[in-house]
Amino acid sequence: MSERSKRQTPSILGPESVLPTQFFRNLHADRALRSGECQLLVAVMADAIECYQKYHSAADSSGQRLFREAEEWLMTAAGSQKTEANQPSFSFEYCCEILGIDADSVRTVLRRWRPPHEHAA
Repeated sequence: MSERSKRQTPSILGPESVLPTQFFRNLHADRALRSGECQLLVAVMADAIECYQKYHSAADSSGQRLFREAEEWLMTAAGSQKTEANQPSFSFEYCCEILGIDADSVRTVLRRWRPPHEHAA
């Protein structure tokens, strides 16, 4: 892992809850990452992480669908995500690469993450 990846891979991802603003706070300090394109990537990733956490234990079909879509995007390797034209898609790994974040580290933390109410069980 590069020094840049180590510096920008969030260390705040703990067992409780991860807020997108916490997750991406180091990116705001890097001028090169403030472009509109990078801000869009951050927004897409933040939304996926928020959906993954918010709808993790959803009882309704709409929430379950949002969780499944976020989980699929976050956890599926880029090589297996293809568009209709069989071209690589706008993958989680691509976003991480552009933003200097280690995708596997984020996935590991998200897999271990559990909503606060599941910690008591």
